[in-house]
Amino acid sequence: MAVSFWYYEFMSFEIYVSEKISLRLRGEDDAQAFFEIIDRNREEFTKWFPWAETTQSSEDTKKFIVQCREEFETKKAADFGVWYEDRWVGSMGFHTITTEHKWAEIGYWLDGRYVGKGIMTECVKAVVNYGFNDLKLHRIQIKCDSINLKSKSIPERLAFKLEGVIREDRKHGDVFSDGLIYGLLKSEWEK
Repeated sequence: MAVSFWYYEFMSFEIYVSEKISLRLRGEDDAQAFFEIIDRNREEFTKWFPWAETTQSSEDTKKFIVQCREEFETKKAADFGVWYEDRWVGSMGFHTITTEHKWAEIGYWLDGRYVGKGIMTECVKAVVNYGFNDLKLHRIQIKCDSINLKSKSIPERLAFKLEGVIREDRKHGDVFSDGLIYGLLKSEWEK
């Protein structure tokens, strides 16, 4: 799969994933759309992401967007908006980049109306290519909840290896679940 990368002045950045999908750095003018997706999916997102409960306004998402752009500029993270048919439908990218040890961790979420279309699997593939080819990473990992079947299916589908189980490290009401760590090495991806 060929992925094209464009760098523009003022930190515009876009990864063209397919004819219908692209990943873009968000701007402050995207804060309201960002908040609307979170608000619409709040019940589902709160199950998996502690930040969903505390994100209560577009001002909260605006602060996060500014933080993401600063972390992209300093190469500490690369968090993108997911656009599908020119509509912003989710978020994904490297929420941690460790340049010293050449590894990064991917995180992702998608508006429930777009789940099941293969969008996130294609986005993760593109970001893995970006990480290994452009950022020169050696290892990429994904952490997810063992009971989040949709989330864990992505690394499994893309040949990540289950490397660890963190027993009962996540709490959902009165129930604990395990955290899963999936890893992929550049040499494995190239095969």
